This record gives sequence, C-alpha cells and structure tokens, in this order.
Amino acid sequence: TDSDGIPDVTDPDDDNDGYTDDQEKAAGTDSKDPNSKPAASVGNLENKTVIEKQPIEPIDVPVENKPNNGSVEVTGLPTGLTYDPATGKITGTPTVSDWGKDEEERDFPVKVVVKDAAGNPVAEKDVTIKVQRDTDSDGIPDVTDPDDDNDG
Repeated sequence: TDSDGIPDVTDPDDDNDGYTDDQEKAAGTDSKDPNSKPAASVGNLENKTVIEKQPIEPIDVPVENKPNNGSVEVTGLPTGLTYDPATGKITGTPTVSDWGKDEEERDFPVKVVVKDAAGNPVAEKDVTIKVQRDTDSDGIPDVTDPDDDNDG
C-alpha cells in the first residue's frame, strides 16, 4: 500500500503513517489509509502532591497510540524531578531553594506533550505537581507539622 517495498502481509505499518497495523486495528482506523490515524492521548494522569527532599513514588505518564518514532516531552517539573522516556515515569527528589518566608507549598504546572515523528504535537495534558515544604527535613510537610523547624 505505501510503496516501501515491503509486502503488506509482512509490513507492520501498511500505510506508513507512523502507527502499526495492530494499533490501527485496536483504534478502529484504516491501516491502508495514511490519513486514517488513531488519536494519540495522555491517559490517566492526575495532579500530585509531594514533599520536598523526599524521594517520590514514581509517577506513571501513560501515553496511548504514540506515533512510531514519536516522542513524549514533560516540562515544568520541579527541580530534582525528571521524566524518563524509556520507562514513561517521573522520578526523583523534589527541591525548592527559594521558598518565601511563610510559603508552605508551591504548585508547579507540568505539561505533557506527545509529538509525532516530525516533532508536531499530537496530544497534550496539563497537570499540577504540588511540592510541600519540609523545613526540618523530617518527612512531615510544614503544612501539617506542629514543629516546622524541629526546635522542640
């Protein structure tokens, strides 16, 4: 179908649109039509609250129907957190170095963008990661810690 020299019977992407025939079948799109493509999407990703200076539980960034040779970018993460495209997870230990005097938590707007092989955005989702301050590094965020500085 796509004139790539690979017979459709063995070609994993008959129409060369960046989606495998299996992906197109599952999405109900036509694997012989390059203009019929499954819609990429960011799955169930919700806002998260984490404590500064504490390693976070890995946050899964589920992407459905990512185009072949496409990419996923995650921007706006707090310092200390990173997105690993190989695992699809956000990991690390968040830090904030410029807390205001009475600031106990800070919201970080995070954007997840799925791009096709040409680098064009095909899906995106915005979430918030809230970092709670922990002045005395005891693992209890200041917002609930009766002794923020642990001075007794």
